[in-house]
Amino acid sequence: MWKLFSGLLSGTRNGARRAPAAVLASSTASAVAAANNAVVLDAQALEDRFLCLLLSIESFSAVAATFSEQAVLQRFRDACNPARFDLNRLPRLPAVLPELLRMIKNGRVSGGQMAELIARDPVLLGEVIRMANSVHYRTSRPIESLPQAVVMLGEEGLRRVVANVLLKPIHQGGGTLGTAAAQHLLAHAEYCGQTCAALAKDNGDPFEAYLAGMACNAGAMPIIRLLDQDRAAAALRHLQPFATAFSEFSAQLSFKAAAHWQFPVRVLDALAEHAAGTAESARSSLGKVLLQADRLSKSHVLDDRPTLPV
Repeated sequence: MWKLFSGLLSGTRNGARRAPAAVLASSTASAVAAANNAVVLDAQALEDRFLCLLLSIESFSAVAATFSEQAVLQRFRDACNPARFDLNRLPRLPAVLPELLRMIKNGRVSGGQMAELIARDPVLLGEVIRMANSVHYRTSRPIESLPQAVVMLGEEGLRRVVANVLLKPIHQGGGTLGTAAAQHLLAHAEYCGQTCAALAKDNGDPFEAYLAGMACNAGAMPIIRLLDQDRAAAALRHLQPFATAFSEFSAQLSFKAAAHWQFPVRVLDALAEHAAGTAESARSSLGKVLLQADRLSKSHVLDDRPTLPV
């Protein structure tokens, strides 16, 4: 079944790595059809497989927790509860970023205006110059002028800058679990953002969809970092109650982080629906896009890990 599922998504293992370009090149109707046809596995089974990958375990156990384990699980829930989570642990939001997001969305703002805004923040400035000189753009001469870099990057490149500055730090690992999970979370974030933008291309705002996709799993890494600091809780990560708490808190924290970063209202609504587990039929248009893109993205990340236990 897993081989069949992988084949439906990409055909071959090499094809899976070309999937983002294929999705972005398709029309909204084709992308939606692909999402509906590709997700063959039960949704919960897909969630469990992806979470097992993040936590470096083979499967979750249905064995009931002992009294002492329940105490540890409660401590874990208390530490990860989004209502008490210290937002200062989240990456710094550049002061100019909300205005830059509005400029990118507007589409009628000059490169000079964007360059003037970016120049106010050293982190954004450095990332724009770094990306403009990256091998991806293959320039014959080094780009040193900020206006030139902004024009070269264009809307898509500036989206990547936003993602790098804002979301990459939150997906960076540190401990044993964090280091292993970081690459999978970052791969999911990038693929989900691109897929959301493609699905919303003809019916919605692709940039808002991109932000929603990038942020939908942002709450996972802060929790994994806490596990790296709490060996007793990390030892219980194979228990089903742990998985339930992790998934719930991760989605809620993703919404809370996006609200803290002042993301657009429609993005927050979609993330709130995602966190609440709202039925697909009752979701907003962006909420439906996010649900489909999240499943496709988790499938894509898992498809690059064919050695997962069946």
